[in-house]
Amino acid sequence: MKKWSFLAVFVCLGIIARGGNVPEVKDKADKKKVALKSELQKNASRNEVPAPDPNPEDDPKAVAAALPTPLRGGKIAELYQGLANASGGAYYDAITRPLLDVLDELLQQQLVKGADVAFVIDHTSSMEDDIDNIRLDIQKLISRFDAAGDVRVGIVSFSDVKSGLKSGYGSTGLNADYSGLSDFLGKIELIGSIEDIYGAIWKTVDEFKWQSKTKRLIVLISDDKPASSKDSNYSEEDVIAKCALAAVNTNVYPVLVDKYSPVQH
Repeated sequence: MKKWSFLAVFVCLGIIARGGNVPEVKDKADKKKVALKSELQKNASRNEVPAPDPNPEDDPKAVAAALPTPLRGGKIAELYQGLANASGGAYYDAITRPLLDVLDELLQQQLVKGADVAFVIDHTSSMEDDIDNIRLDIQKLISRFDAAGDVRVGIVSFSDVKSGLKSGYGSTGLNADYSGLSDFLGKIELIGSIEDIYGAIWKTVDEFKWQSKTKRLIVLISDDKPASSKDSNYSEEDVIAKCALAAVNTNVYPVLVDKYSPVQH
């Protein structure tokens, strides 16, 4: 019996010395890696942005900057593209390019003589990093309106339009005199957390006194997806139908800015 006991001990020691328990641990680690890789692939295939780590020591801007550009735009970009395509407009993003360059390119490609242009700007609190540069950039574009000729411009700022509160929606209306734009931009107050994009577009199309017989543009600037049905009276389908009702279709040009980094200059 003692002989067998010693033999069993030697066998066990031999297994431990060779790392007999390593394959099991390694297998568990591999399974975790495979599961993580699978989850990342699922996120990428859905074109969604992974949520930032809730750990307060992690900088959300750094987390976002580390993501590939398509993932940073993610589902929001997909929704913006759908809205743009369905309304006859086009999608632009200012995630990796300066906003001024993007807006200048948009107007160079889309602006025509006699056009009506409405800038619809998200004024929720997440736009804090962006709003000052947006103010400056739009004012720098006034020369392009002058060059195109007979262009009427309006500015809208919005958050929770459905609430009906004054802070949820404000506008200048459309005007060929651009002197009031700077004053309105300077008074935009960041408030709220609900981006009722569909409500803002619908209200703008409905209430603005559009006159252009050539082209009507809504340039949407926001960093988030449209509010869900519980926070908006309108859907994408409602907005698309509204844009198509007038004799001249109103085209939507969404411009996505980065939620975690200020717009570039």
